[in-house]
Amino acid sequence: MTESWFAREFLSPRRLAFNAIFYGLHFFLFAYGWHSQATNAKLAGLNLLKFSVWVSRGAGLVLAFDGALILMPLLRNVIRVVRPRLTWLFPADENLWFHRQVAYSMAFWSMVHTTGHYINFLTVERTQIRKQIALQIHYTQPGGFTGHFMLLIMLLMYTTAAQKMRHQCFEAFWYTHHLAFFFMIGLYTHATGCFVRDTVDPAYTKEFPFYDQKHCLGYIRIARRRLVGVVLAPLIFTSGAILRNRYIC
Repeated sequence: MTESWFAREFLSPRRLAFNAIFYGLHFFLFAYGWHSQATNAKLAGLNLLKFSVWVSRGAGLVLAFDGALILMPLLRNVIRVVRPRLTWLFPADENLWFHRQVAYSMAFWSMVHTTGHYINFLTVERTQIRKQIALQIHYTQPGGFTGHFMLLIMLLMYTTAAQKMRHQCFEAFWYTHHLAFFFMIGLYTHATGCFVRDTVDPAYTKEFPFYDQKHCLGYIRIARRRLVGVVLAPLIFTSGAILRNRYIC
């Protein structure tokens, strides 16, 4: 009897262990992001939005994690270091499969995050807890237009990465995947202006990272700095090299 796709992908011992850890970690991060937003006294005003802001914050933390993870399986030096040490946990010999799992996760949590923020922006306009309309947040603030910019890139990349499309026109897949470089820049700058803040107006500054970190409240400020400085920045600069050398094909 032929093994079903579901049994092969989810019920084999290694895949079962991987899925339990991978998706369990994602739900833990979502719950932590939700809790950190809902219990932060400095964000009491923003918490008037209730479930939509808690959902968007939880999903945002998951996306930050996936954004740091998405390129890892495509870095040859990382694979070379990880393979002998974490083969039991990290599917280094199935790096493209792992890359796709992270991409699927990003697609799902992007929908959750975006839906939450659309509701946030409409609620802000309706309640006027900030003197703005939804379109202003969407298209005049960095969080809004970088988010839409990344969604457009994801639409192009995911569409051309579909198996049928990739086989019919590999060049479309190849060139749209070069947009990963710009996606990472969008991810890196997404918090500029900072929707999650304890002030009514955007907390811009003239110096990098172009927002006031006293008012822009992350999950854990030190951890966020380290994530950006140690993980995301190198990935931005290495993504171009990855694509040029066709490691993703």
